[in-house]
Amino acid sequence: KTLLHKEAESIVRKIVSNILDNVRTPERARSPVGFYMTDQEQFQQNNPDLYFDYEIVEQIKQLYEQVVPEYEEQKWDLSIDTLRNQILSFD
Repeated sequence: KTLLHKEAESIVRKIVSNILDNVRTPERARSPVGFYMTDQEQFQQNNPDLYFDYEIVEQIKQLYEQVVPEYEEQKWDLSIDTLRNQILSFD
């Protein structure tokens, strides 16, 4: 009985090992560049000479939403140049 038990155990181990050898974790899709950037990181990347202040940036976001026409529905990329260009594009 012990010999049969050991043989069965050995067969089960081989089967499980073969199954596990063929199991692969799918490769994760890459996130777009900048996807995990905070507002501060994005602001500093777009405006390297400026200081990030959360409250001021939030106010500028609100200003941008007021300035950009509704049909564009474009989120501000936290670049002061983008904001300036939007303001200067008015007739």
